[in-house]
Amino acid sequence: MAKKKTKTIETEPVNYWNILYWTFIFVLAAGISIGHSIYLYTLFENDRFFSHLSDLEREMSYRTEMGLYFSYYKRIVNAPSFLDGLKSIMYDDRIEAGHTINALQRFNLYPEVYLGGFYRIFKGLTKTFGWNNEVCYQINRGKLPPVNSCEGIGNLHFFYTYCVFGLAGTVLGSVFVLGTILSNTFLGGIISAAAYMYNHGHATRVQWTPPLRESFGFPVFFFQLALLTFLLKSKNEAKLGLFLFGFATLHFILFWQFSGFALFTQITCLFVTFSLKLIDRKLVSKLWNVYILALFVSYILLFGNSLTLNSLFFTGLIAFKLISLIDTKINLSGISRVVVYTLLYLMFTGGLKFAIGKSLGIQDDDHIFDILKSKFTDFATFHTMLYTCAAEFDFIPLETLVELSETYLTVLALLGLLLVVLFVFKNVLIMQKEDSQDQAHVVFNAGQLVLFMFMAWLLMRLKLFAVPQLCVFTSILVNSNFFNSTLGFKLRWKSVIFVLIIALMTYKGKENIAKQLSVKGEYSNEAQEYLFNWIEENTHPDDVFAGSMPTMANVELSTGRKVFNHPHYEDAGLRERTLQVYLFYGRKNPNEIHKNWKKLGIKYFIFEPFLCRGHKRPECTYLGIFDRVLKEDLGKPSNCDRFLPLVESNSGMDGFKPFTLVYNSPNYVVLGI
Repeated sequence: MAKKKTKTIETEPVNYWNILYWTFIFVLAAGISIGHSIYLYTLFENDRFFSHLSDLEREMSYRTEMGLYFSYYKRIVNAPSFLDGLKSIMYDDRIEAGHTINALQRFNLYPEVYLGGFYRIFKGLTKTFGWNNEVCYQINRGKLPPVNSCEGIGNLHFFYTYCVFGLAGTVLGSVFVLGTILSNTFLGGIISAAAYMYNHGHATRVQWTPPLRESFGFPVFFFQLALLTFLLKSKNEAKLGLFLFGFATLHFILFWQFSGFALFTQITCLFVTFSLKLIDRKLVSKLWNVYILALFVSYILLFGNSLTLNSLFFTGLIAFKLISLIDTKINLSGISRVVVYTLLYLMFTGGLKFAIGKSLGIQDDDHIFDILKSKFTDFATFHTMLYTCAAEFDFIPLETLVELSETYLTVLALLGLLLVVLFVFKNVLIMQKEDSQDQAHVVFNAGQLVLFMFMAWLLMRLKLFAVPQLCVFTSILVNSNFFNSTLGFKLRWKSVIFVLIIALMTYKGKENIAKQLSVKGEYSNEAQEYLFNWIEENTHPDDVFAGSMPTMANVELSTGRKVFNHPHYEDAGLRERTLQVYLFYGRKNPNEIHKNWKKLGIKYFIFEPFLCRGHKRPECTYLGIFDRVLKEDLGKPSNCDRFLPLVESNSGMDGFKPFTLVYNSPNYVVLGI
């Protein structure tokens, strides 16, 4: 009787040294992240003396959008139950008085939902076990009445900020891991982490603006980027890695409305790397499946947010899939393949976005393309000028580039980028070496760097993408294998190069850290505190207020009054509301404005005299903006010229007609409608 043959499955031996090495890397990354979190909170505390503020002062310190987002966390925390709090933000009739909106759909509020829920659980546990988690004392404030101040994780403000800085701290850990992956050595990770700290003031602003969406979204994005780089390098299709990648992608979309643009740059870089034949088709297919699944799950969790399906990310994914399906039928290689594929990709992406936007009547992201149009032409609207007159939406200034060069960041990173360009032309396009796929992760990250630098050049605010990626790319200079693949020799003195790079960066970098730590301040806004006290004592909880976007966010947060407009500008209807309010600072007839506001249900308008005064660019005063976009009103007297002298002279109520003067101070004037 013949013996039955049995199949034997050969398995690769477990590399315990590799497991030990990566365990060491992740433990080190965790330690770096914790240290960075403490550093961020130290900067935050130094700037505001946050621990010694009253809860009202803490709320007032959250300016513009920060106050808007924090108000929803406060609602969930103070609601009778978590579900009641969730319902109040899903059926919100207070933030845009006159109609009800689903704020969870509009404002990417999942961070506040998570933190509000966690805080309620934490307080329940501390109450059950009798843990003391707050220390309270009285603060004397000179002319102002003394206030009680509580600090500790049991205070809703401290719980929120601790969580924000805990998450934001992981960016440095991700930078370290990404630098380690790109350089094949933890020395590269140390270089990247040091570069980040030495250029910290340009790499993040979370220490000044904790509740912004980027404070939650960017750490998740950079973690996701490190994961993707690892998957590309290892060619690993393990379910755990893909699950973590999908989980991070999903939460990035849920946390930040800008995610669609950031992820579009990511899949564009993946597409170009695929066009260079550096990525295996099977891995590309699995990554595409994860992307599209994360997108559709986020679409459901955001209750059909129109920006999700009309994003460049979605249309880019569809274009990527279409081209990958016809890839086997197109016999192209080298430069011609990259050029043809890229043109097809851009045409499909742009065409699909235009078709979806027109067919569904989506206008919410039109202002973004209007901003880009206004930067290169004389096109201008009220909305584009609000953006382009703000420094963070201007082109990146020369001063920033000089400061980044003083730590040798730009020089070192661009040297690394030059190496990658040489590698692509020599090894991929000309010689078409098969082992070039081993460097797919490096080429992909080089593409991300190029696009991030372009984004930062267009809008200075987006340097938070470019600077960390520049830091990561300095690590290429100690990648011995990449030098060998590109230039034909290995680095023999890697440790010497490492010490030299650290020394060059430290010379100026240590001054930058000392400068950050030397900032000492204390938040105070007496005028706004008096205003809010007056509002709470003299107005009804359902009265509707209108005014500047930053102030309205704080009015809703600290007084709970209904507001007509707010700072979240990613909605076409809200942009129109804001225009109707800001017309007061132009030349429109006061009677016409009063009649319109009364029809809209506005009860009080908060006039801020300083908004009438000059901007460093004359065309960027509100009057200058309206003179450019509403030329039919030129020659009429401005409302600032009409009302400002009355405020400064405290002339009484008659001059404010048809409005009624109900509150007057040098900083804030409240007019009844």
